[in-house]
Amino acid sequence: MTAMREHLVQAIIDAGRFLYGRGWSPATSSNYSARLTSARCC
Repeated sequence: MTAMREHLVQAIIDAGRFLYGRGWSPATSSNYSARLTSARCC
């Protein structure tokens, strides 16, 4: 895994935990992604 992708994965995990911890995102209702390039997402 590239450093950029690893950073994005951790940022998505952190954001999900933040939102869930405040009750803003029920566990089964969220789908998060990040654009790696104009053609790829993770």
